[in-house]
Amino acid sequence: MQGLSTLARPYAKALFAHASERHTLAQFSQQLVVLNEIVSDAEIERLIGHPRMPQQELADLIIGVAGLALSESGNNLVRVLAENQRLPLVPEIAAQYEQLRAQAENRLNVEVTSAMPMDDDQQQRLRDSLAERFGRNIELSVSIDPELMAGAIIRAGDQVIDGSARGRLERLAQQISRA
Repeated sequence: MQGLSTLARPYAKALFAHASERHTLAQFSQQLVVLNEIVSDAEIERLIGHPRMPQQELADLIIGVAGLALSESGNNLVRVLAENQRLPLVPEIAAQYEQLRAQAENRLNVEVTSAMPMDDDQQQRLRDSLAERFGRNIELSVSIDPELMAGAIIRAGDQVIDGSARGRLERLAQQISRA
């Protein structure tokens, strides 16, 4: 079976192209968040995986739960995914859509895991430094992990910069074990 990423890619690209044409990128992001929440619900997940659940009824149920949160295009997406038994792909479709949107908007989402809280000035300096390095607007999300001991781990797209004390110690241990 193909990987989720491979299966989700055509849906994400088609949805992105559709939203781009209509200048509704942000609205589709919001719809995908709602849709992701719905299909991630334990009850809905059970129905999605049930072999006797008619796909049309499943689509109608999801559309009904979403209510006005989905546009007609969003409703059509649900129907297509249900018909092709691809509703479990919604989280991956949403992730790929957001990557395409960020790229189109020259934006890079960066996750920073820091050993200690960062004040606004530190976050702004990091944002400016990363913007210069990557040539994009940086959207920063910061979380705290005291187990890092010191420093931070920065995830920017598929790049990881591990400047944590724990990471340095692990690399040192690997070098020692190879010697």
